[in-house]
Amino acid sequence: MVGESTTPRQVKGPIRWLMLGAWLVGCAGQAEPQAVAPSDGGQAIDLSADSSSTAGADAANGGLADGDVADAPADATAATPADAGADATVVAADATATTDAAPTDATPDAAPDADAGPAYPPAGFGGEFLVDLGGSTDDGVAVVPWSAPGQQVSLIFGPQGGYHIWVSVCGPAALGSKAGLKIEATLPGGAQVEPGVTELTSKMAVVAGKNGQVCRVAAPAFVTCACELSGVPVRIRVEVTDLSGGPGSAAAKQGWAEKTVVPLHSSGPCWAKGSPPCAGRRAGG
Repeated sequence: MVGESTTPRQVKGPIRWLMLGAWLVGCAGQAEPQAVAPSDGGQAIDLSADSSSTAGADAANGGLADGDVADAPADATAATPADAGADATVVAADATATTDAAPTDATPDAAPDADAGPAYPPAGFGGEFLVDLGGSTDDGVAVVPWSAPGQQVSLIFGPQGGYHIWVSVCGPAALGSKAGLKIEATLPGGAQVEPGVTELTSKMAVVAGKNGQVCRVAAPAFVTCACELSGVPVRIRVEVTDLSGGPGSAAAKQGWAEKTVVPLHSSGPCWAKGSPPCAGRRAGG
């Protein structure tokens, strides 16, 4: 109406309606949240959950939402060094070496030399004068020293069909031109070599290389079973009696020597004439 004034109550009415409309519009915009299903088929996330329950779920999953794959950090193995396996192997190897390795000075004693051969008893000497015992060349002409125990010597096949070992013996020049000789050969067990002891009165003479001595070169130590004796150690013992005062003299002196040799059969028949007892057995056995 023209010229008509508007009262406060009249103005408040429309304002109230406007406020009511605005409130309704606001309420319509605050619709209840709905659960949203993820596009990758994972578990639906309830958007109405409060922040505390979401935080609990995240904590239970290590800080990751369900359906996510944890990407291991590039240095995820840093807690165990990359070369830890190699170091462990080295440590193990070192421990084995420390425990099992033999000390450098723990070398076992060397085994006996198989080529050294058997041990033979050393030479023996005794009596009232020194006796020098040795052998001879096969022809019985010159003295051959027996310088080492177990020295090899020849079994000589004689013109009468028997065997012997050549023995040379020297003593002091005071013995004169003759001496009594007793020659015995024994086996390692002590048995005599057949035919037994050889005794003779021998001429003594000066020989080259034996200054101050007189010698008998190539006296025979007879052997019956030469082939069986070949390669068997034999102990040769010679006793020398001083005959310068005459046989049976009360002043007669004696000296002796013994050495071990190994006789070898190299020529002549295996069965010497007159020695059938040797067949099939060792000498002295």
